[in-house]
Amino acid sequence: MSSFRDYSGVYLGNHYSNRSVYSCFICYKLWHLYLAQGVFVGISFVMVFIPATFILPTWFDKRMATAMGITVGGAGLGGVVFSLSINKLIDTTGDQRWALRMCGIVTGSAATFAALILRPRKRINTPLKATLTKEFILANAKIMFNFKIFRRYPLAILALWFSVILMNYIILLFSLAPYAQSVGLSASQGSNITAILNAAQVVGRPIMGYFGDSIGRNNTSGLVSLTCSILILAFWINAKTYASLIGFSVLIGFIVGVGSTMAQSMAADLVEIPAHLPAAWSGLNILVGFFSLVAEVIALKLVNSSSKRQYLHPQIFTGVCFFFGFLLMMVNREWLVRRKLQTRRHALEEMSETDELEKEKDINQVQLGTYNRLLTPQHYFTRMFYPIRV
Repeated sequence: MSSFRDYSGVYLGNHYSNRSVYSCFICYKLWHLYLAQGVFVGISFVMVFIPATFILPTWFDKRMATAMGITVGGAGLGGVVFSLSINKLIDTTGDQRWALRMCGIVTGSAATFAALILRPRKRINTPLKATLTKEFILANAKIMFNFKIFRRYPLAILALWFSVILMNYIILLFSLAPYAQSVGLSASQGSNITAILNAAQVVGRPIMGYFGDSIGRNNTSGLVSLTCSILILAFWINAKTYASLIGFSVLIGFIVGVGSTMAQSMAADLVEIPAHLPAAWSGLNILVGFFSLVAEVIALKLVNSSSKRQYLHPQIFTGVCFFFGFLLMMVNREWLVRRKLQTRRHALEEMSETDELEKEKDINQVQLGTYNRLLTPQHYFTRMFYPIRV
């Protein structure tokens, strides 16, 4: 009962998701689909996904990115299951009705089971009647929508990076199968390539999270963004056979989910006060919504149907955007390195005030001189590439 009270929004979102899927049976106009598969699915996704991911920071600190990687790795597993099973059901039954029924049943059951076992680490016992009061709702809304924290440019840059990376992810995911058909492969082969990409994400997202916690979340995100850019501009553009596209799908699948895996933990690294993390995570997802809205529209506009290489412009656009994401991460890296160096300098200054051996004081003075030099404006790019875990 307490689970239902605490996460009633998740159950309600799950209900809306199933209703929107089943309502597609009676849709006979385009605006019906806009409402059912667009508006209601979008609302239900927010109600299911956001509360569930808010729990992770209450349980994890040092391994937050790994935990998030395991959590969002389920998206890749769902992509494998649904991309293959839906096509099979449509081919078998001749229409989409049973495919939609299957989606509703499977997702509804899985989401209900997950909601039943959701538990925050430190549960606050608030009476149900109190949660329905105007004061309680306004107080929580003030916490969730405290967007003043985005006045600090590192958090604003992270929001832009997350949005650009998710936009690229959507373009890549929904353009890969049509691209395969444009180079002469069958629809079944295109579906298999997408399934392989999703299967690679199941393994790749937790591994990315582990490396992020080990060598630095910003370091990992910047490196992965650059690698995605290189793979798209050097590999995808030139991949025209089934085998080469499978290889590309495996490689890009391991790392293309970097946005969903790393964004929340990087937001936790940037906010000074842990209580600001809900507002940061909400703001990030709101901005992502705007970019996701236009992602596939941009891709379709860039497709040149009269050209032999129809998807060249979307490929270039996606590769350049990933490189832009890398540059954004480097700007944030300079800020994180500067903050860490300032912390170390402050610690050394405090140590120098205590009684120490003369030899230790000399060593500390040398280190202080190094930190003072690195923290000057002239060494901006030095800080950007300074070898340190951030």
